[in-house]
Amino acid sequence: MVKAKNLLPALVTGTLIFSCGGGDGSANSTSTLNSSYDPQATAILEEIKTLPEEPLSDKEIYNLKYMWNEEKLAKDLYYKLAEIYSEYNVSKVFNNIASKSETVHQEAVELLLDKYKISVDDVPYYEDRDLNSDYPPEVFSLPEIQDLYEQLLNQGMISLEDALKVGCIVEVTDVNDLNEEIENTDNADMIKLFEFLRQGSYNHYWAFDRALKSIGVQDGCCSLGKEYCKTLEEYPPSNKAQKGGNRNRRNHRNNHK
Repeated sequence: MVKAKNLLPALVTGTLIFSCGGGDGSANSTSTLNSSYDPQATAILEEIKTLPEEPLSDKEIYNLKYMWNEEKLAKDLYYKLAEIYSEYNVSKVFNNIASKSETVHQEAVELLLDKYKISVDDVPYYEDRDLNSDYPPEVFSLPEIQDLYEQLLNQGMISLEDALKVGCIVEVTDVNDLNEEIENTDNADMIKLFEFLRQGSYNHYWAFDRALKSIGVQDGCCSLGKEYCKTLEEYPPSNKAQKGGNRNRRNHRNNHK
């Protein structure tokens, strides 16, 4: 699996070389769904919750733990970058994505962790555990994610442009990981979850692309190189995200082949 930790060599000091409801977190419990979710998200999460349980391999269990950490990384990182660059109006993109999507995504993974009684660490699972208390902002249960968070944050602190580029990197990496996880499971509830998370990453990619262009980076995420340069066909945004602006995207990559 192409995991986020493989990005570490791509980050260097000084330069880069190369949808849903809101909420602020919840206890690790599936008894209710957050009332702040929009209707579409609520329906998807309810389906994930109620699909039949299926046997999980050790790899699938690890993937759920990893994805919880990865979604938390995006949420915590974006909140931190929003705070660092709060004087810039464009920095609202970080807070919007963290509060309206990444929080929901983390909670969505918790639905399956609870459903299958999986702990994110070596502590035995128990239903009423509050993961937000055990793992406050910038603290993760997997060492590789902890290391990656520090690398990404340090890169994002260089400049606003670098921070927005870090957003592009995070979302492309999430999509790569999710694509591989979808291919490597036949569990309907896991596939539904991963597709839900992937759609959010599609939307976030275009949000960071627009933000970069708004500060004068003409090529947006494509300025990072071919690996991070996507088309609408590759990363189709939801209808709601498309309303946010999709001008000049369709030929987004043609000048960089």
